[in-house]
Amino acid sequence: MKLFMSENNVNNEKIKKYFEKKVRESGHTFEGSIYKILEKCGFSNIRREEFYYDKDENKGRNIDFLTFETNPSFGDRMKNWSQKIMSAQIRFVIECKSLPNHAWIFFGNEDDESDFVHNGEFLVDDDLVDFIFEKIEALNEPEIYFASTHAEYIYADGEKPKNCKDNNLYEASISLTKAITSQVEELQQLSKRMPADVSPLSVVFFQPVIVFGGHMYKAINDETDQVHLSEIDLVKIRRQYVSDKYRKLVGTIHIVSWKKLDEYLKMMREYYWHDDWIKKYQKELMEQFEKSLKKK
Repeated sequence: MKLFMSENNVNNEKIKKYFEKKVRESGHTFEGSIYKILEKCGFSNIRREEFYYDKDENKGRNIDFLTFETNPSFGDRMKNWSQKIMSAQIRFVIECKSLPNHAWIFFGNEDDESDFVHNGEFLVDDDLVDFIFEKIEALNEPEIYFASTHAEYIYADGEKPKNCKDNNLYEASISLTKAITSQVEELQQLSKRMPADVSPLSVVFFQPVIVFGGHMYKAINDETDQVHLSEIDLVKIRRQYVSDKYRKLVGTIHIVSWKKLDEYLKMMREYYWHDDWIKKYQKELMEQFEKSLKKK
């Protein structure tokens, strides 16, 4: 009996080690590291495996992370609970890809730029939107390399491993496009049901992000048109997915190396909250908001 128990324990330990190895090879360990970075950067609203509805497939799916920050913060709103406060929000919609033997190579023109760095979705009427952007001082767009196209390669000493996909970036960009559309529609429906005495959410900036655990390069042509690769940590590409149910192409997707995620988040916070505009123009924004309510 003791011999049987001993052999059983050995087998259980071997089985456990096997599954530990499988988990480490999966994306779960990588996502755990990303969660810790988000926490360290001061994000308190972090949702893992956030649900979204895929209208092409008519079924629910999940995006790896949704984290958001509201300005003025919830704490500031609590201090002035009896007073209406206009607020803005950044929503980082994040898909993680841990592919240490993959390279994502980006091609573009240093002088070429994409349409927008952000994806603005407004939960108020057009007049208030125009008013908001009249009050916001000109924003200096962060310096992010714009890639017009990309390719994905797998390092395996010249031989492609079996059953390895080389379209991970493309699939991640599709998931982000669908997740953002689902988020926008959900917030729009919610805003219609909000009581008139609740402080309004004036604007939501959705920023789709792919956090990559692999190798990122930009391709550079020299004087003889030979291609050389240069390591890069941050890239933006246009939203490119179109179907009968998804037609909006405005905005960009950001791709960032996981090692630089904290620096990226700091940079984007400074961009979106430039000059503390949402607090600076509270009075004027509330007056314009009240006017928009009277028109309904």
